[in-house]
Amino acid sequence: MQVNLHLKNVKDTPAFQGLVLKRIAGSLDKFTRLIRSVDIHIEDEKEGSGEFCGSCRIQVHPNRGKTIHIAAKSDTPNGVLSAAVYKVKHAIAHLLDRKNSSRNIRHHLSRM
Repeated sequence: MQVNLHLKNVKDTPAFQGLVLKRIAGSLDKFTRLIRSVDIHIEDEKEGSGEFCGSCRIQVHPNRGKTIHIAAKSDTPNGVLSAAVYKVKHAIAHLLDRKNSSRNIRHHLSRM
């Protein structure tokens, strides 16, 4: 799984990059065989105001199927990352549940 990090108006430090990559890799660890790449975009929308008002967009490109897009906002860099990671884990789990249950339903209907 390839992870691409894009920062806009956010202080780019090796520690922050390491935190982001660790959180994403750790959160999506059990889905790595299904994911080709992940793009993370973190942006401070109020550059120069002294306050962080940021957004995080994550795009998950699976090996098969459509890309999953997630967006989150928060007033801290760690908060925006936490919200986005939570949403992307939920979206992938929900998608897998839907695929598994739809197969089961079709299988059971064909046997009736």
